[in-house]
Amino acid sequence: MLVLVGQTTVEPVTVAELRTYLRMESTDSTAEDLLLGSYITASRRLAENITKRALVASTWQVIIDNWASDTAIVDLPRAPLSTSTAAVSITYVQDTTAGTSTTVPSTAYAIDFNSEPGRVYPSFGNEWPTNSVREQPNGVTIQYASGYTTTNLIPEPIKIWIQQRAAGMFENREPLISGITITELPRNFIDGLLDPYVIRTAI
Repeated sequence: MLVLVGQTTVEPVTVAELRTYLRMESTDSTAEDLLLGSYITASRRLAENITKRALVASTWQVIIDNWASDTAIVDLPRAPLSTSTAAVSITYVQDTTAGTSTTVPSTAYAIDFNSEPGRVYPSFGNEWPTNSVREQPNGVTIQYASGYTTTNLIPEPIKIWIQQRAAGMFENREPLISGITITELPRNFIDGLLDPYVIRTAI
C-alpha cells in the first residue's frame, strides 16, 4: 500500500505562467486566479498518476504486512527519490505482547538511488528482521521523501502538459457541451508529451 503523507504547495506551473498560456492580459481580472490554481493542482496530480512520478517534494509511506523474504528488495514508488539517506526511515511492529514500533537501524539497509523507482534492501551482511514482525496487517512502514527539489528540474514537456490540461479545464468548465463540435488534439501531441517519463511500476 502506498500512502501520501504530505507534499509541498509549490506547483510546477505558476498561476502567472498559466495566465500567459491562456493569453490573458495583465489588466484582466484576477478574480479567477484561485480557480486557475486549482486546475494546475488537479492537472499536476493527474500527470503524477500517469507518470508514476512525484513532481513536487513529497513524503510517502510504503506499508506492507512483512518483507517477502530476509533479503527482499522493496520498491519506493514515485521517483525521483530524495538523495538524502536521512529521508528514508523503516519501522515495524515488534512481535511482542506490547506490539511496540521498532526502527530498523539505517546501517542495516541500503538505498538504490539510481533506479526508477528507487529501492531499499538489506545492506551487506544484514537481513530484514522478518521473524520479529508481529503477524498482522500493515506490520512494516517505510517512509521516504521524493520529488523534484526545484521546479527547474521538472522536464519541460511535463510542464507543458500541465498547462494544456489546466487550460482545457478553464476554457471548458462543463462535462458536456451542447451544439459544439470539439476535436481533441492528437494523442502524440498532448499525452505523448508524458510518454518518455512514465515509470512502469505495480503501484
